[in-house]
Amino acid sequence: MIKAINGIFNVDKPIGLTSTEVVRRIKRLSSQKRVGHAGTLDPAATGVLPICVGQATRLTQFIVNSHKEYVGTVHLGISTNTYDREGQITAKSDPSNVTLKTIESALEHLRTETHQRPPPFSALKLQGKRLYELARSGKQFTVPPRKVELIKLEIMEWASPELTLFVQCTQGFYVRSLAQDLGEKLGCGGHLSKLHRLKTGPFHIENATSLDAVQDSFAKNTWQDLIIPSDYVVLDMPSIEMDVEEEQCIRNGQAIRVKAEANLSSHLQKARAYGQGGKFTALVTFDLPSKSWLPFKVFDIDTASPYSVHNRLS
Repeated sequence: MIKAINGIFNVDKPIGLTSTEVVRRIKRLSSQKRVGHAGTLDPAATGVLPICVGQATRLTQFIVNSHKEYVGTVHLGISTNTYDREGQITAKSDPSNVTLKTIESALEHLRTETHQRPPPFSALKLQGKRLYELARSGKQFTVPPRKVELIKLEIMEWASPELTLFVQCTQGFYVRSLAQDLGEKLGCGGHLSKLHRLKTGPFHIENATSLDAVQDSFAKNTWQDLIIPSDYVVLDMPSIEMDVEEEQCIRNGQAIRVKAEANLSSHLQKARAYGQGGKFTALVTFDLPSKSWLPFKVFDIDTASPYSVHNRLS
């Protein structure tokens, strides 16, 4: 029986699997009840898929809300109802008149747009139902555009009819919709034929592990070499150290006062709090009027973290 596991596996998701299936496999292998992914990848997509286990599942919001990086390939001349290669072809057009100059002009327009219409085949909800459920039922509906942020959009390769792009964006941005919109602006249509996620939050493809390797690590009982400590997700926050009494207060949901004026932080400053032995204990917020740290997430993790002294407040 595997003991309690708390941490994140940075999985390089293979093509053909849903994100939920990757979660199921790791849940079965680890014998843990709390397992979840931090940001869906479509079955046809590959790349970084953080799988959170145990107490780390309570930190998924910090990964989901972070910036993402992708390499996507747009196939011009063919449009589909899902905006990717998995869907039914809805239109075909000759893209031979498309040039690098016309592509760059279209991309410049897309870089300045602040709203995007999500694909009709997606997990977003409209009037209480998933969009893909509405789309499959054949009902007519309009997906309202959503505010998004496209940080960077660059051409990596152009070999007609395929265009490879580097995309850096925030949460909620659909590269599939980008492919659809680009095809429309070029007048020939297009769909996303490949998608590879390079980065989400602090997790990079260079440090990702194949799903096969993760599965093999459980068979050999070497999974400890692959799991990343839970607090790695929030290393952008400073850390504080607590004595025994302070740790008990935080675990009981009580505030702890700073011991010296020199240790005051700015109002609402967030921090990682560590108890005895360098154990990641809580996330706290500083309340300046009361000169106290207030817990807003408390964790039950028994192992010491290698990041307990990282960016420590004096």
